[in-house]
Amino acid sequence: MSFHTLLFPIAALPCILILWALAPRRWKDPVLVLLSLLLYAWGSPICAIILLISILFNFFVGKRIVLSEAKQRKRSLLLFGLAGNLLLLLAARYWPVLWSVFGGTADTAAGLLTYSVIGTGFFTLSALSYLFDLYRAQEALPASLTGCALYLSFFPKLFGGPVILYRDMAPQLQNHPIRAEKALAGGRRFLIGLAKKVLLSNQLSRVFFSVTSMHPGRISLVTAWIGALSYGLMLYYDLSGYADMAIGLGGIFGFTLPENFNYPLASKSLNEFWSRWHSTLGGWFREYVFEPLGGNHGRRSKTLRNLILAWLLVGLWHGINWTFLVWAIFSAGLLALEALVLDHRLSRLPGWLRRGLTLLLIFLGWSFFFSPDVGTGLTYFHRMIGIFTVPFADDGATYYLRSSWLILLIALIGGLPVVRGLCQSVMQSKHLVLQGVAVIVFGVLLWFCIAAMVSAPNAILFYPQF
Repeated sequence: MSFHTLLFPIAALPCILILWALAPRRWKDPVLVLLSLLLYAWGSPICAIILLISILFNFFVGKRIVLSEAKQRKRSLLLFGLAGNLLLLLAARYWPVLWSVFGGTADTAAGLLTYSVIGTGFFTLSALSYLFDLYRAQEALPASLTGCALYLSFFPKLFGGPVILYRDMAPQLQNHPIRAEKALAGGRRFLIGLAKKVLLSNQLSRVFFSVTSMHPGRISLVTAWIGALSYGLMLYYDLSGYADMAIGLGGIFGFTLPENFNYPLASKSLNEFWSRWHSTLGGWFREYVFEPLGGNHGRRSKTLRNLILAWLLVGLWHGINWTFLVWAIFSAGLLALEALVLDHRLSRLPGWLRRGLTLLLIFLGWSFFFSPDVGTGLTYFHRMIGIFTVPFADDGATYYLRSSWLILLIALIGGLPVVRGLCQSVMQSKHLVLQGVAVIVFGVLLWFCIAAMVSAPNAILFYPQF
């Protein structure tokens, strides 16, 4: 069940909180595991079964890793666990294809594919972190069945992150006291994330899908950029909104989940952008892929190799589609060019120009990410850079500029740190007037969110298949 549907805040979440609050202290974590599995099964029954298999599989493999004393034995168990998790991920994502191969109808397979892959990539990364950290731990980390199950299934982070490493969450699994102040802050954070999703991301999606419904070879340069801009902003508010909701829900249950987006639109370089954008996902691949390969501690050629390999895996994690691989290679190549060749030159440019160049290159890369195939991505990419070979503007560009400039401007301004500073100043103020203003603002925000959810009950997350 998605957090941005009306059923979750008005029915599912209150029921979860009541059942969890009524449970005896020693049963609170098992009850939270059960409720997380039930919530997951609501939207993806097959993947809930796969998640349950993953919990049992990783717990027993992790237990054997902890108990084994021989280094070679530990390594063999780790490789076995790695293979098992990757097979489970492939099964979760592509079993509808097997369904059609073994006699299922194509329509049924297509429907199953739509609902069968929610969050599988994220809980697989958590499962691998569980095994890696147990294998590498200098001191034995806790490896109880309840702890493993809660770490993998904890519903706030299950569908789209943040990707918290096991060694970072292990202490909280043993002790996560509930505090009224933290729970209240979590509720506010959840509402902010919900507003990002239903008030901004959903509106931006209408612009994006309207632009991309046209043939990419027939649009002007301005129209192509409006489409890419609306997609990048839509994805930012979709992902950061979900992260805010997850962090807020985690706080309600006493957990501190890591920040996942730190205003990437304000970045002055590509490296800074990717360190701010979905930072826990990037941190996972840096921790378990890039650094074990050697990181940037060797020759430039090896650093470039490690960077490309890590990014290729990021692309494959998103899906077995050439568009993701092209996007990954494009992003890795730009990062390498920036770090190895252009860093000193770019540092001399004014900050506003560096920010503009960074976003220009990021949005160019999105043209491959959102395209259904490489050919379409190349066409769209060409329309975005074809200053002398593509019409600069057309009637479509005029229409979208007139109808969408306000939502695009609000989304751009909302992605800047100044907004966070202003909100924090108001919420942390001890002045009664400002406190009253904050209550009114959150009340109005809640009302708008409910109205948006009622008017668009079938709005989707744009990142669930990962």
